Amino acid sequence: MEYTYNNITYKKRPLTNDIALSVVSNDFSLAESKSPEFEKLTKPIKLGELAAQHDACPVADLSNFRPYIDFLKQEFEGFRIRNAQFSGVIAAGGILNSVDDDTAAYLAANGSIAVIAQGYRNNSDAALLKKGIIPLISEEELPTGTFILIRNIKRDISDGKLEAYIVTPDKLTSVGIHINKYTAEDLTAVLT
Repeated sequence: MEYTYNNITYKKRPLTNDIALSVVSNDFSLAESKSPEFEKLTKPIKLGELAAQHDACPVADLSNFRPYIDFLKQEFEGFRIRNAQFSGVIAAGGILNSVDDDTAAYLAANGSIAVIAQGYRNNSDAALLKKGIIPLISEEELPTGTFILIRNIKRDISDGKLEAYIVTPDKLTSVGIHINKYTAEDLTAVLT
């Protein structure tokens, strides 16, 4: 699926079993204001993900994550960077009260496959879902720079309970991240 916002375009591949998320900001207003700062924060991760989609070497663009990736290969048999989707995400502090379609389109065009908040109101999660963005819910605030791995999301997404970890170059720590239950129809843009 391809998402375009003005001159920004991103071709999202179908949801993979594992997703790796780097918290690039806690300030959702960067997306709402269509800030060039957000584009700059997500660009390296977006380029690495695009390289993986073309079966090029994604590590060249994701070199900052090399220690994490090497560690994950040791922890999970068969883990490969090409088989995981990478995204820069905003981990908004608190509850998102509103996300309009324009902001969701901007996020999708910049390669965001998820947003993390402590909850969603006023159909803000529906706007994200329509643009293929997973509205994740975290039980705790996640600081900028946090690297998160969600395993088997494709299998578990309809149940709402997710196997999520905060990853450092030498440690995995379970983290309470889940998703509300949605119908298969609601999840169509996320899964394709």
